[in-house]
Amino acid sequence: VEAATGKYIMFSDADDTIEKDACELLYKEIERKPVDILHFNINIINECSASENDINLLRDFVKPYNGKLYGKNVFLGCFNKSKYKWTLYNKIFKADVCKKAIHSQKDMHILVAEDALTFFYIAYYSNSYRGYLGKGLYNYCYGRGGSGGKLINLELLKRQCSASHAVRAMER
Repeated sequence: VEAATGKYIMFSDADDTIEKDACELLYKEIERKPVDILHFNINIINECSASENDINLLRDFVKPYNGKLYGKNVFLGCFNKSKYKWTLYNKIFKADVCKKAIHSQKDMHILVAEDALTFFYIAYYSNSYRGYLGKGLYNYCYGRGGSGGKLINLELLKRQCSASHAVRAMER
């Protein structure tokens, strides 16, 4: 984020992909009706034979809010009213908002929920949000990387516990 020189920033998990035309379509859309956060649909690729119920829960979790939010309602819409969720990978952001959010965070070692903490700051500094209900532009590989309901072991337990650092930071 600190090295970015463009007008907008998108995030991606290392085990996922974006559609070939995603950047072009999202750039045109955010320029057409500018907002600090433009939230778009994803495609879920089931790589671990997850149940249809699990896939539907994820689909509901990441879906864009069908509307616009302004001012403090950008933050409250996510964290108090659950109109949309805090994922980073299915949104395009104004770069200056991301930079401000990153500079506001303390340097901590967080392995789980670091995206929730980062989005917490982005939503706090954002003045506008819009859901874009077009085609899925991000390909989320469910079951690859950290998703998919793996059995827990000591290392995974330690990673999960690091989420508490993110929660405490949001509370502060």
